[in-house]
Amino acid sequence: HVRVYPAEHTFSQAIAHRTREIGVRMAVGASAMQIKTMVMKDGYRPVVEGLVLAVEPLAALRIALDDLDAQVAKFENEIDAVRRRQDRDRSLLDAGAINAKQLSELQHELETLQRRQSSLEDSLLEVMERREELQEDQAGELARIDALQSELTSAQKSLDDAVTELNQTRHQCVSRRD
Repeated sequence: HVRVYPAEHTFSQAIAHRTREIGVRMAVGASAMQIKTMVMKDGYRPVVEGLVLAVEPLAALRIALDDLDAQVAKFENEIDAVRRRQDRDRSLLDAGAINAKQLSELQHELETLQRRQSSLEDSLLEVMERREELQEDQAGELARIDALQSELTSAQKSLDDAVTELNQTRHQCVSRRD
């Protein structure tokens, strides 16, 4: 599972711990973009790493779901084949143009086909249940990615606000000196 980093708090902490450094850098001429880049490196890294780490389990889930889809299709095809065979055998029985030995063989085959169909349906049900579990996991991973992307957006806004505030503070300091 992906660890969700609170990006807004990460930026707030980065800015709060480095306010003096940021102020000094701005006082000696660092541009807002340079400050922004410096803070982004510290604040974005954990969130971006979280996004990168979220991609791998999501890809693995997609592959597992594709494999399960293939298994579902295989089981459904086998069940259909068993049903067609049962229908053919029943039509032979209903026609009544068979001898006692053939009747016994068809009845035995129908019983065998019924057990086979039941076994295939049980297996299909297990695969479909597993598929539902993986779909829930996938939805969870997608929600985590959405949360991280929302945090990146929020962090970007927090950073922009902080840079604006620092620029205003710098302009006030320059105005006082003049």
